[in-house]
Amino acid sequence: MIVLNKNQLREITNFLEKRFGFKGELNYTFLREGKELFVTNKDVSKMHFKGLKVRKTGVYFGKVLDGDVLLSVEGSQIVGKSAKNNVIVLAAEEVYLWLSGAEIKSKVEDGIYLVREDKDFLGCCKVRNNIIINSLSMDRRVKILV
Repeated sequence: MIVLNKNQLREITNFLEKRFGFKGELNYTFLREGKELFVTNKDVSKMHFKGLKVRKTGVYFGKVLDGDVLLSVEGSQIVGKSAKNNVIVLAAEEVYLWLSGAEIKSKVEDGIYLVREDKDFLGCCKVRNNIIINSLSMDRRVKILV
């Protein structure tokens, strides 16, 4: 697990600003393990992880994929309150589909979007060929009983 330096953090904030119009402050220490990003309080940046067997610390923020950042539910909640662009608003009946892990038809361009219902941010998704591809992890999905 490595602490991101200013240049690495700038790449993430530039993506968030370009994609979502995010201009808020991210007053966190960002850590990276492989493709996964975590956020934690600033004091963690003072720790020396070399030689320690730290598997994970902080809140899962998202995943870096081909220069893009696919935000977690928590990451979307941190960024979403200040996001101005590329937010898909789901109708109430679509929320149940989203939470169950289903893909949803849409008429937006391909790309990465934040997903919300009313004021609640539910995560982030990729859209390909007018389909919202659900990125909600399996353990967070709800089972719909019929």
